[in-house]
Amino acid sequence: MSTLIPWPQTNPPIGFSNYTFKLSRKTIILRSPFDGTRQALVAPYALWALTGKFSRQVLNSSGSLRSFLSQLDGQANKFKLPLFDAVKPLSGYNGNTGFVNGASQTGFSLVTDGWSINTLILSDGDYFVVNDETKIVNGYVVSDGSGNATINFKPALRKSPADNLQLFIGNQVNLLSYSNVFSDASWFKQNCTVAASVVTDPDGGTNAEKVIRTATGNFYISKQVTKPTIYGANYTFSIWLRLGTVTGNITLSIIDFAGNNVSSVSITPNTTWTRYSVTGSLPVGAPLPMQVEINPQNMAGSAGDYFIIYEAQHEQGNAPTAYKNQTTGDGQPYCIMSSNSDDAASWDLSPPIQYDVQLDAIESVE
Repeated sequence: MSTLIPWPQTNPPIGFSNYTFKLSRKTIILRSPFDGTRQALVAPYALWALTGKFSRQVLNSSGSLRSFLSQLDGQANKFKLPLFDAVKPLSGYNGNTGFVNGASQTGFSLVTDGWSINTLILSDGDYFVVNDETKIVNGYVVSDGSGNATINFKPALRKSPADNLQLFIGNQVNLLSYSNVFSDASWFKQNCTVAASVVTDPDGGTNAEKVIRTATGNFYISKQVTKPTIYGANYTFSIWLRLGTVTGNITLSIIDFAGNNVSSVSITPNTTWTRYSVTGSLPVGAPLPMQVEINPQNMAGSAGDYFIIYEAQHEQGNAPTAYKNQTTGDGQPYCIMSSNSDDAASWDLSPPIQYDVQLDAIESVE
């Protein structure tokens, strides 16, 4: 089995100045020599092909690109190509991402469930990915009153996807994983712990969590944003917050990896649920990744002091949108590919050296 090499993570993201991405097919055509009528036989061969010239790279970005290409080991390994024109569905859908509904499905259609109800999900020509297979939607996909939908597409499934496998449709809004599970280890906790709250959350459930001080002094909770960040673009961090026994203001911050403040706001929480937010952009050259932080300013409190939080969200834009719990299928559609050449790529090093790199690749099927 070949190794899957991750797409290089740089800022700005590495993309192509021009490229073609096409579905390569094999057909056999028989034409009558008597009346000109023809018959077509469509072979099951259907592979995505890429020919592209990377955007001009300099300095650190060029190093990341060289490293990526060298790790391909010619045609041996494979990579996950982001489909750059499929960040979001053409339909504009931003609801729940659906799942395969039933095992042993094959062919050119897929029964799914788990979508937002009675909604246009995917438009004619939208991409989606299932079982690491890249598909194009044929027709329009609308969910019913139970969130079920059947998707018609090309090319056909190569293998049957497992029941309850989630699709990728380019529906990412929230850039934070475990965005409502603050007890998860991916949330860094300074001088505090997180416990379930019995207080009713803003949605009427009991899914809010307490951030509890463990000793006198500063305490805060923070998280790294692992998704790619674009320098200069505005991002908004938002969270529902309710007063517990902590007194004084609480600061919401967006910071870089070195701890430098990008943007912050001081809030005064109260006993009713309020959604607060802060917006900022990362300056060019700031250390990655971006981080978000919730930091009470009262350092003189006692162990056991707490505040209550619910539904964190970090998204690109100038204001918070409706909360969306990040799931597997929120990511950008992709295609699993490998190089068409043992040379992996070629680049022009004519002075001034700016690394104009080309790559030819074909979908990797194992």
